[in-house]
Amino acid sequence: MSIGVYVISLEDEIERRNRIILQLKEPFFFIDAIDMRQMDENNMVRYINRDALKYPKVRNTITRGEVGCSLSHLKALDKFVQDGYEYALIIEDDALLPSNYLELITDICEKITIPWDIILLGYSKLKFSEATNFYKMEPILVEQKINIFELGKPWRNWTSGTVSYLINKNAAKRFIKKHNGKVFTVADDWDFFKNNFELDILHCRPLIVFEDFDNLKSSIESERGTYIAKESTILIFFRILRGYIRKLILTIRGL
Repeated sequence: MSIGVYVISLEDEIERRNRIILQLKEPFFFIDAIDMRQMDENNMVRYINRDALKYPKVRNTITRGEVGCSLSHLKALDKFVQDGYEYALIIEDDALLPSNYLELITDICEKITIPWDIILLGYSKLKFSEATNFYKMEPILVEQKINIFELGKPWRNWTSGTVSYLINKNAAKRFIKKHNGKVFTVADDWDFFKNNFELDILHCRPLIVFEDFDNLKSSIESERGTYIAKESTILIFFRILRGYIRKLILTIRGL
């Protein structure tokens, strides 16, 4: 069982790299992120594929930062494919990892028996303190339990970030071949990848990785302008209620 750990980070982000190094176990590899924030619009279009006929729901608009982020993840996957590892743990440099992250993920890789290509281990802009309610709002149909973790598919994949995910070699090769050096959409458009690349994307409960977005603002996706508003108690209640209904429907569908 071999897992390569690849950390996507801008080369000049010394503070962020130092923070993540303190959490990591050797060996791991830094992937110098591709910074396209200053690139001319005419040059940037060379890296974008807008073939909506072949790939439905391809993004019509995508920012420089989002293009750079997607290309950075492709760069990490390309490095993984060239290496000898069976699986890749892809993380961004603002990730918060438990001290035993490698043992937990290795255990999942060794014991998983259901089909999978990608396992989402963390979501962007989700605080640890809010995770329990979030799991109720966005339930998954559990397909396998491994120790304390449940793995399964959600009601629908969404742009939940790329702070951390596990990917196998075949899926990485498919990703690279399909993209062919160009970007279709944002890096975390998991619904697009599931439908167009025929990928089995699983979600993990509880999450293993969180994002340190309170202390570290996004540098790769600075143009994205993500803002998470504080939800009211009544809105949380109705989202949890909707989650229970979705969970029931998922369970019935899975019978």
